[in-house]
Amino acid sequence: MSKRYTSTISVTWEGNMLDAENIEEYIKQLKQGFLEEFGISLNNNDIKDIKEYGTKEKVMKLIKEGQVTWNKDII
Repeated sequence: MSKRYTSTISVTWEGNMLDAENIEEYIKQLKQGFLEEFGISLNNNDIKDIKEYGTKEKVMKLIKEGQVTWNKDII
């Protein structure tokens, strides 16, 4: 006789850089984007380790100056 099983699957996306006025707006945009692009509905507890890098101009300046690298430090 066969048995029935369940499991939890965890998937991680790192990066997710968006321009937003504040953290609340960032989370709102992120949730909307994942729902539209992947059909995935995110909860607030799915979103962790939010880091602010300042304005887009500041980020681009830091990249040009070599203070951060795109793949390692920003994404």
